Amino acid sequence: MTQTPKIHNSVVILGGSVCTEYGLNVTKCFSEHLAKAGVNIVSGLETDISFLSLKCALNVGGYASGFLANSLKFSRKIEKVNVATKKLLSNKKGRLYVVSKDYSKTRNAFITRDRYMIKSCDCVLVIEALVESRIFQAVEYAVSINKPVFVIPGNIFSYTSKGCSFLIKTGAKLVDSYKDITDFLNI
Repeated sequence: MTQTPKIHNSVVILGGSVCTEYGLNVTKCFSEHLAKAGVNIVSGLETDISFLSLKCALNVGGYASGFLANSLKFSRKIEKVNVATKKLLSNKKGRLYVVSKDYSKTRNAFITRDRYMIKSCDCVLVIEALVESRIFQAVEYAVSINKPVFVIPGNIFSYTSKGCSFLIKTGAKLVDSYKDITDFLNI
């Protein structure tokens, strides 16, 4: 990918590699409602939250855009990536973007993929995040280019919500309804 696409009325949905049933339920709820409202759901093809967000958007007849890092061979979930890419490519409302630079290290490919996703969209939504998560690099980049960051609050006793709590404490906007995002997008 040489030029970043601009995807209007779109939200990047980010979730950590470790997620809970709560995170999956929130992902399903937000993805379906946002897609029904006309929001393009954008996510990487790496975590259960990203797979679910894209699937839910397409299942309700909405738009979904998946960004694939060129380091597919390093993916821990190669079978899910294959299923998701086929679903995106076989649906008129699905789009697949491939960040096609050659990277020697997995981390660089995913960081670059995250930056392409964030640059192309209107805002970022974090569902669940560990404190020591690559999501923080993505959020830092979003803030540096003035993209709004929305965060779902989680269970204060869950380690998968500690990153979200930290992001909210440090300035990200807490959301508890998909309407917070549709209001921001003026939809």
